[in-house]
Amino acid sequence: MKTYATRTGLQLVAVCVVLLFTNLAASLSPISVNGAKLYDGDGKQFFVKGVIYAGNVEEDVLLNGKQCQIDAGLMKSLGVNTIRVFGADSTKDHKECMEAFESQDIYVWMDLSTFTKRIDATKSGWTADLYNNFTSTVDHFAGYDNILAFTLGAEVLDNTNKGSLGAVAVKAAARDIRAFREARGYRQIPVTYSAASVGPHLSLSGQFLACGDAKNRIEMFGIDSFSLCSDSSSTSSNFDRIYETFEHYNIPVVFTETGCVGNESNPRDFKEIQTMMSPLYQNKFSGAIVYEWSQSQMGLVEYSDNARTGTPSLLSDYSALSTVFSTIKLPVTPVMSYTATEAAPECPTFNSASSWAIPGDVTPPTSISGIDVGTVTSRTTYIPSSSSKSASQTGTGTGTNAATGTGTGTGSGAISDGSDQGEQQTALSGGALIGVIVGCVLAALILLAIAVFFFMRRRNSRDIQEINQARRASPDASEGLQVDDTLYSTTVVSSKGEDFTEKIELPANSIGRRTPLQELDATPQSSNLSRTDAGTDHSSAVARSPPSAIKGFAPAAKASSIYEMPDTSLDILASDRHK
Repeated sequence: MKTYATRTGLQLVAVCVVLLFTNLAASLSPISVNGAKLYDGDGKQFFVKGVIYAGNVEEDVLLNGKQCQIDAGLMKSLGVNTIRVFGADSTKDHKECMEAFESQDIYVWMDLSTFTKRIDATKSGWTADLYNNFTSTVDHFAGYDNILAFTLGAEVLDNTNKGSLGAVAVKAAARDIRAFREARGYRQIPVTYSAASVGPHLSLSGQFLACGDAKNRIEMFGIDSFSLCSDSSSTSSNFDRIYETFEHYNIPVVFTETGCVGNESNPRDFKEIQTMMSPLYQNKFSGAIVYEWSQSQMGLVEYSDNARTGTPSLLSDYSALSTVFSTIKLPVTPVMSYTATEAAPECPTFNSASSWAIPGDVTPPTSISGIDVGTVTSRTTYIPSSSSKSASQTGTGTGTNAATGTGTGTGSGAISDGSDQGEQQTALSGGALIGVIVGCVLAALILLAIAVFFFMRRRNSRDIQEINQARRASPDASEGLQVDDTLYSTTVVSSKGEDFTEKIELPANSIGRRTPLQELDATPQSSNLSRTDAGTDHSSAVARSPPSAIKGFAPAAKASSIYEMPDTSLDILASDRHK
């Protein structure tokens, strides 16, 4: 019995230890912003080595868990640590895919905007409809440790006077999503914007979105570029200008979408990736995301069917990029050795030469019609990576917020079953971890109690045996000791003839218990940059063919815009400028 109990206890402890360390090892350390660099939870500097993971138009690529497992394994072998996804349907379950990528140490950079539901500088601004979609996605994914960032918009500005007005809407979105994140009690997942690399608005939008009141700023800046391929002098010149533009930028900069079309006579060699991750660029930039995993002429793999399922064929571009990734040596700047000294840039001013129509003192609107961000309440039981599905959750106090959510989500009001999938995932993993720890503690206490019980039992048996042996021993001649075998007592006869009874005390049988730019030049970039990029075939995300309605993505509701600038608004801004 004793051997069996001890063996069982030891086996239970061993299982607990294995489960505990397996659970701990399965969790990726969340990435956070520190000054102009990215760091993981252990204080190690993080560089993005990513690929675009996208489907047809607004197809949600994070729904097929089995396919995600296949693709995540191939990406891991490629050297990828990040994927950028062009939006997801927050009414669906993404647990399996998020866990599949986490198991391969891959982070997910999630776009809040989609092809049809995004900030559009030429049509409408920051609306209640967009707010509901964006916050629903944040609610859905914020609980996953491998969520790296949330993109508010991509290539919104189009280098025209009216196009520059979209920057105000992006800034309003940055303010409200950050406020929502803080009110909910989520970790500080960076909110970002991705700008096109062509034209003067790359520099000016970088300044504008990072200047002014801290609560209105973006926290990371992205550059989408399709004009930095080849070894031509113009490409080198473009790299030089981009570096000089962001040399003193105060937040991290990542090339969030980059690539070019190769062919048999001129295959892709990914030398632009080598430049983006060269020692010089590593000082100021935090990596790059390659366009793209599959689909287009720039795909790295090819599937045998249109549904893109099963194990894909690896193309020559996959091997070429793998070689580049494997040769890149990323330096390590421990967080303890880095002090952020970069200051926020000055806001750019109205500049007709560069088609920048926004005065430097313009601030985003302070409220959204029908929605008060200040009423957003926290998820009181939400603990990153360790919450409980049955725990009570609270939402916003506004009816509009809960009722008008469309598109990729259900709104940020009362939280729906769909929007809780991310939290459920972390609840399960966190709950399992807590269960393992509690189980190990209980097992240790039980094992200790069993050990003490058998120890005390063995000692009692030994003491009784010694007493019996003493009782059966020969009487002492001088005292006339006589032993009564029927009782645990002795009759003592003294030398004077007097006798008395002495009780033998048995031992006690008890068990104890224990229980962008420091001072960016406001002057627009030189015409050389515009002329160089003008002849480049820039396949931006915005320029892609317009999508049709897809099941799973609700149609956009009528927008309730808080920032719609008609053509006459340019005249208003100009008149304000002369006051």
